[in-house]
Amino acid sequence: MASNAKTLQNIAKDIRLLYVEDDDDVRKSIHETLSFFFNSIDLAINGEEGLELYKTNSYDLVLSDIQMPKMNGIEMTRSIKEIDSQQMIMIISAHDEAGYLMQLINLGVHSFVLKPVEIEKLIETLIPLCTILYERKELELYRVQQVRFNAIRELLNNIAHQWRQPLNILAANLQNMEMLQEFDELDDEKIRQSIQKSMKLIMQMSAVIDSFHSAFDTNTVDEEFTIHDSVHNALNIISDTLEAHGIAVKLNLNIDSTLIGKQNEFQEVILHLLNNAMDAFEKNDIKDSEIIINTEQDDGKAILTITDNASGIDKTTLESIFEPYSTTKFKSEGIGMGLFIAKTTIMHHMNGNLELKNLNGGVTCVITLPIVS
Repeated sequence: MASNAKTLQNIAKDIRLLYVEDDDDVRKSIHETLSFFFNSIDLAINGEEGLELYKTNSYDLVLSDIQMPKMNGIEMTRSIKEIDSQQMIMIISAHDEAGYLMQLINLGVHSFVLKPVEIEKLIETLIPLCTILYERKELELYRVQQVRFNAIRELLNNIAHQWRQPLNILAANLQNMEMLQEFDELDDEKIRQSIQKSMKLIMQMSAVIDSFHSAFDTNTVDEEFTIHDSVHNALNIISDTLEAHGIAVKLNLNIDSTLIGKQNEFQEVILHLLNNAMDAFEKNDIKDSEIIINTEQDDGKAILTITDNASGIDKTTLESIFEPYSTTKFKSEGIGMGLFIAKTTIMHHMNGNLELKNLNGGVTCVITLPIVS
């Protein structure tokens, strides 16, 4: 048992667990045991409370009793599977509940533990489930790092575009001053104008670096920020690239909203959606390319929409667009994790939602987020 316990402790510490049990004594006892292995455990006393917690939080594993008041474990499992068919669920079952097991198997429950719960058996049952979850997290972390590396590469390309023009103007400015000096026409006023022009360009270049730093800040603490600042920061990085591709950007920033989360992650999502639109314009050879960015509020939520006219996404691809490794690009051009990570960021890090839909000959991305009161 000691060996199994150590194994479970090593693989389960970063797994988020929802434990649903109506019996106070059983819940307290099992929770005490689970706390040795899981750093994050939320508790619910019935299926209804468990489902509400599930709707507002992200869990890797759900552990639940069957017979509970208000909503039993089968009803809760069915509702959870409707939200996320891949959610891993383990059921604690009494011997006289065997008739329910076939229903739960058909719903996609991953494992069962019989009551009364033996700690050693509980650990043995948890190990294979947590091993799968641990390996998923490791793979997801690797894929996230790949996507982040690709995003950094795209940002560096965008910075190169953003800097090329001001660098050329600075070079021309210096050459003009040198020429004026050779012809003895360089006076104090021309020097002052040249310095002002150069400093303006340098400030623009500095703003690009600030936006880049903001987009890839390693800050791990949630903070308050505005949706408009995030949009402008993202556009500061990519605007010259969009212009170079002949893509017009129309801003309808009607209502600003204060959000809470990691601004750098939110800006990465915006940048990814803009880059996707740019790729779609190129792939479909669209003339008169346009991206419309709109903000509004509805029912206490901030809504950011990014709409393009790049011909849309075929229905089959759209249905699975947020699944890992789904991509609209050729396999050599993308790994199909960008939108999966974008949706994960919005849903699980900011308690919001991200949807894509075909609309008026293009794609509309809709981000809905809770606003700070």
